[in-house]
Amino acid sequence: MEQSHEYAERKRQFGSDPDYILHGLLYDIAEDIYAAMEEQGLTQAELSERICAHRQFVNRFLNTPHNTTLRTVVRLATALGLEFTYELKPRSGGGGDAETANGAELEPAGAGDAT
Repeated sequence: MEQSHEYAERKRQFGSDPDYILHGLLYDIAEDIYAAMEEQGLTQAELSERICAHRQFVNRFLNTPHNTTLRTVVRLATALGLEFTYELKPRSGGGGDAETANGAELEPAGAGDAT
């Protein structure tokens, strides 16, 4: 889907704002957690049991991850058999492109291990 001019302008305007970058990362992580749950056929209740938390805790994370800690991300990823990794790198072109300013990935645990 093509981005609207208005969206592209807002992204350019706010792309270097730390809160904008953080919220984007957290929503991406929440989407990855949800995708892993679907792939494994897990409900929110089952995932919450795995991390010894209330179902509302998982629901709140999936719907409003903006107040999430790394500890929460790691707990959820580990419960799903995923490894949380991160990468910090210089911004390309010195601009404010939030998508190249940082990166975080969730991958199956052991996927990056050499055999």
